[in-house]
Amino acid sequence: LFACGAGVHAVYLAFNFGAAHCLLGTPLAIKKAIVIMGSQKTLPMAMTVLSFFPPSLGEPGLIALPCIVSHLLQIFADAFLVARWA
Repeated sequence: LFACGAGVHAVYLAFNFGAAHCLLGTPLAIKKAIVIMGSQKTLPMAMTVLSFFPPSLGEPGLIALPCIVSHLLQIFADAFLVARWA
């Protein structure tokens, strides 16, 4: 679960850094903000999507756990990245 969440987040970070660097041509400080903010997947969006799943898929609280854990992992990973990037 941790590896999957970290892998998806790393892909988003790399893609957003490439996009901010090649397409936008903004200063480095703005690129950093774009990379971090663009890589965050929001927990409320995930919960909204999960609310539309049929009850036959399982207990909604258990289905939400991977989303919550992945979101927390992203927050901690980005906090580490920002501290190193500053």
